Amino acid sequence: MRRLLALAAVLLSLLQFAGAQEIAVSIDGEPFSKKFIGRPPIGDKLVEFVRESESFDKWTKLVGFRYQQLSRIENDPTKAAAILAQIVKASNPKAQSRVIVSKEKSEAMIDFLTWPPDRAYMEFNVFRYAKSTDGKAVVSLQLAYRFTDVSAEGLERFTQLRASWINQAAAFDMNIVHATLAQ
Repeated sequence: MRRLLALAAVLLSLLQFAGAQEIAVSIDGEPFSKKFIGRPPIGDKLVEFVRESESFDKWTKLVGFRYQQLSRIENDPTKAAAILAQIVKASNPKAQSRVIVSKEKSEAMIDFLTWPPDRAYMEFNVFRYAKSTDGKAVVSLQLAYRFTDVSAEGLERFTQLRASWINQAAAFDMNIVHATLAQ
């Protein structure tokens, strides 16, 4: 009996260890490592990843996962994307955004290009929203790209990246987002 209890304790600790391991995130075949874990108020969560060669203070590519309790909009992914479009437009009236809603209206994506007032860089974002597995929040995947090269070649690279990232966000396994935020 003691051996069985000891074996159960070892198995439980191994399962906890396995669950706590880092989840690999890869965009464009590049690995991203966890750099920041935020604990916003009221139980919301934020996990952001940057490439190994970059710092959180000075990144060019970032992946973010969020758990946001948005009861005022009934944790509706479509409404969350629409509200983000309004926020982008309010902060930068010249910024353009596009919202894409799934056929079932269970998920929504938004992509936009914006910049700070000093135009020090351009920032492209793709957000994919889905209802959380517990139904109490909206979870999101964010892909962000900051760049300064606005030459013809730089804009061509951005155009290709934009199409690729929209497709990657649409194909991203949201179970990874749910699992990471559950840790």
